[in-house]
Amino acid sequence: MPPQMRKTQQPTINDVARESGVSKKTVSRVINQSPLLNAETRARVEAVIAQLGYVPNPQARAELC
Repeated sequence: MPPQMRKTQQPTINDVARESGVSKKTVSRVINQSPLLNAETRARVEAVIAQLGYVPNPQARAELC
């Protein structure tokens, strides 16, 4: 778990990006199953998502619409 996160907080897209070494946009592309990523990057981000237990926030997604 990243040292910046408290154990009581849910991981964020920023945490996933930081741990994966990619941008938030790349994490978003993985979550939304974009074809614009190579398999290695997708696998790395998916592994971090699983490791951190990241779950996209449906309220944040609704704000984008």
